Amino acid sequence: MSSGRAARAVARLVPGDVVQLTAGDMVPGDVRIVKAKDLFVIQGSLTGESFPVEKSEVPTNAADVATAPIALSNVAFLGTSVESGAAGNRHAVRGDRGPRRLAPAS
Repeated sequence: MSSGRAARAVARLVPGDVVQLTAGDMVPGDVRIVKAKDLFVIQGSLTGESFPVEKSEVPTNAADVATAPIALSNVAFLGTSVESGAAGNRHAVRGDRGPRRLAPAS
């Protein structure tokens, strides 16, 4: 606890934990973005894109979800990193726990 907030090791994250992300952070698992300020995520390792993608707490059209979950504007995935900005996120699932399912929004 360096800044008054409790820190938890990535290996101990559970669905529902709140994860704070800032520039330079690796995304520790699939997270639903609940608050963001000028957030840009590098997801080229998943998509091959060469530029960071803007993310926000505003969800994309639900019809897009069925075809391309990576296109969701309010979700960041394990294996991506924060280029700039900051976000408060609800942790959904770690990558080593089998098939990925996002926790319900609350």
